[in-house]
Amino acid sequence: MTATCQVLRVGGLMAYSTCTYNPIEDEAVVSSLLARAHAISPGAVVLETWPAHVLPSLVRHAGLSTWGVADHQERSSLAAGSCNDADWSDEEEEVRLRWHASKASATAAGMTHSVATMWPPSATQAKWMKLDRCSRLLPHDQNTGGFFIALLRKTARFGSAFASGASGASLPEASMTHNEPAKTANGGAGSNDQKGKEGKP
Repeated sequence: MTATCQVLRVGGLMAYSTCTYNPIEDEAVVSSLLARAHAISPGAVVLETWPAHVLPSLVRHAGLSTWGVADHQERSSLAAGSCNDADWSDEEEEVRLRWHASKASATAAGMTHSVATMWPPSATQAKWMKLDRCSRLLPHDQNTGGFFIALLRKTARFGSAFASGASGASLPEASMTHNEPAKTANGGAGSNDQKGKEGKP
């Protein structure tokens, strides 16, 4: 995605789409790209609203601005009789999710594959990123597949630092007020459950 944005002409429009509801593969990827571009040239890449004339009857849900990050823990990996094993009820599945408020807490818990950009942007960043302009399509709305779509417009040039990541731009490790966020109508963990209207994400 970074390489594609690098070669995109100024004024060009790029679509980023997935067939997953996981915000770490959706909004987190978009917010990471926006943050990197913003650090080099504010406003060089922006999220576009869905064009009103394109599939006006398509039911879309707004993108998320916050979400939870988790990994899974297998009961078989716990030592028999340990404190963690004692907390596991007999009715629970053999695998359960562990929610992490930040990269630091995830690393401390043994989530070695975590990176800071998996966590949502700060409230200040989320405001200018306008992640609600992303679109989430849910199968039960119109008997379709499930998709995530983000339309990104390149408005200015940026140097090789963007592709190499030399700018050092990254998202802060946002603090979560709860270990396990509530599920939203968008089918994921987060707080933005506003349903996009036709032609207006």
